[in-house]
Amino acid sequence: MGTEDNYQIAPLEMAIVLMSVIIGVGILTIPRGLTAAIDSPDGWISIAISGIIFMILIYLYVRLQQQYPGQSFFSYLEQGKLGKWMANLMLISFIVYFISLLAFEARVLAFVVKMYLLDRTPSEVLAAIILLTTTYAVTKGVQGVVHLSLMFLPITIFLVVILLIANLPNIEIERMLPVMGDGVMPVIQGVSEISLSFLGIEILIFWMMYMKKPDLRAFPLNIAIGFITLIYIATFIIVVSLLGVEGTQTITFPTVESVKEIEVPGAFFERLESLMITIWLMTIFNTMAIAELITLQIVTSTFRLTNKGLVLAIITFITFIIAFIPVSIAELFTFADWIGWLGVSLFCTSIMVGYLTVWFRKQKRNSQMPRGM
Repeated sequence: MGTEDNYQIAPLEMAIVLMSVIIGVGILTIPRGLTAAIDSPDGWISIAISGIIFMILIYLYVRLQQQYPGQSFFSYLEQGKLGKWMANLMLISFIVYFISLLAFEARVLAFVVKMYLLDRTPSEVLAAIILLTTTYAVTKGVQGVVHLSLMFLPITIFLVVILLIANLPNIEIERMLPVMGDGVMPVIQGVSEISLSFLGIEILIFWMMYMKKPDLRAFPLNIAIGFITLIYIATFIIVVSLLGVEGTQTITFPTVESVKEIEVPGAFFERLESLMITIWLMTIFNTMAIAELITLQIVTSTFRLTNKGLVLAIITFITFIIAFIPVSIAELFTFADWIGWLGVSLFCTSIMVGYLTVWFRKQKRNSQMPRGM
């Protein structure tokens, strides 16, 4: 894969894009998924540990990208015969991953909007509308999608923080006690459960080629991961403190339900969950637009296709079909677990293959240098 234009992404822009793509479905599902998996209020510790693990993964990938500035990981890999074969295999795997992620996000969006906003509108119509909207955004290219993230994310973060603070008077913090009362094993189990909620860092593999060499630093990206971790922890603590462990386990989207507990003085505003869903739509729109654009880039470069409009239409159609393969919410969340593990596996494999390739090529270059030099 090579760069499509001369657009350069600044470190702050990349940090915001990273936050935009990570905060998707996770902010609505983390409390239920974690409490159901570990049956304990200690999920916030699992979130903190997961945040640190993903910071380490980002640091490792940024160090790797510094070896080939201005190129994508796959362009660098394709410079060798074995690497070219490996790159094609991994690119096809990433196509499967991104289309699955797109389908999952579209289906969850349709489910949530139907449940809380438009209960008489068919899910197929809702999913088709969001896919057509993100497809239009994708036609604006990398710069257009990045600027959409810059526009939407500050609004989303501001309103999420306001809603979390507004719920503080209602929480019962004793529901979070005792800390690690069931030992360390539930916490470790929670770390594996939360992988999907931090996915999105794999965009670095495809978009860090748009950054200048001096800008290839892990610090601003890890600040973004740290901020997301704090948002996730605050959301988990407030939701579990409000609904309890058992209540959080049984509600499909407990974050939305927790917003209903907010009481506005004078009752000027009602149905605040509608506001929560509205700002969440902006976040998931960013996530889907970025995933769809990267899918388009991979497909056109791997199979050397020039008709991007046709490719985009095919991607959208396949995504729509896959979105409705799960027939229940339980199957949908099982589907999400598989996507999470596939994403983590692909990112970790990319790092491992990248470091091995850099090491092998350095060894080969040193062996070819004349002795005495």
